[in-house]
Amino acid sequence: MGKSSSGGIIRETSRRVNCMSRRRVTEFLPFLLPLRRKQKIWCFYQKMKHDGNRYARRQAEERLPYIQYECTQGLINPDSGYDIQYQYNKAHNLKVVSRRMQQLIIEPGEVFSFWQLARGADHDDPYRPGLGLHDGKIVPVHGGGLCFMSELLYWMVLHTRLTVIEKHPHLVISLPANPNAEMPAGIDATIQEGWSDLKFRNDTDQPFQLILDFDEDSVHAQFRCAQPPCYRYEVTGSALVYSRKKGKIYRTQDISRILYAATTGELVREEACYTSRSRIDYPLPPETEITEED
Repeated sequence: MGKSSSGGIIRETSRRVNCMSRRRVTEFLPFLLPLRRKQKIWCFYQKMKHDGNRYARRQAEERLPYIQYECTQGLINPDSGYDIQYQYNKAHNLKVVSRRMQQLIIEPGEVFSFWQLARGADHDDPYRPGLGLHDGKIVPVHGGGLCFMSELLYWMVLHTRLTVIEKHPHLVISLPANPNAEMPAGIDATIQEGWSDLKFRNDTDQPFQLILDFDEDSVHAQFRCAQPPCYRYEVTGSALVYSRKKGKIYRTQDISRILYAATTGELVREEACYTSRSRIDYPLPPETEITEED
């Protein structure tokens, strides 16, 4: 009995040690967090410096002649549930970061990287506090709201022959979709400096150009090209499905696109792009249908 009890204590102690060993150093020494973040960001850019990609950086005043795709998106989400000033701050932040991307030329073989362009964009005109997720909570953060731009760019890329090579979904969606947005809710591309980027490559034989024109509360975006477009793209999302698993609510939507010949309008093919599934952390209307998962 004594040996059995002693063995149990040893095993329990071992488990506790193992659990403690898995905790991050910054949990014990939180003052190291800024240093750890700077280290992570430095490594992030060093990796890109040596990854063999040619990153697009050149901006041109003259616009390419043909429009591949264009859309207009509202910047202000009236249904966020938070002080509307944060929405105006987000609009400011988006205008600041767009200066590095406005009229950007992406040559054949070049890669667009959000952070290669956005790095230090607020040096002369600082970002304002916008809403962001921190430790599982929506709080004002410096430069909050930039994910709007990465999602808009991803939506636009789906309407072109450009190739997405890095894209990350939000694991948790903390704000309801903007009711004025043209994009389906499942168009999701989060970015965080040092951790996640949005990258796409020009695998075609012609340059593309990104245009971002802002007014007070909206952005008009275009992808332009040097030659007449081959295809017209229609990107759609299926009906949103809400489900509950282990007490958490998830939102699922299938994203697909249809290609038509640009000159004749003839159907070329249909493509299933991906399935968007994220946990949501905002209240749903009481009448929302929620299925139960095993």
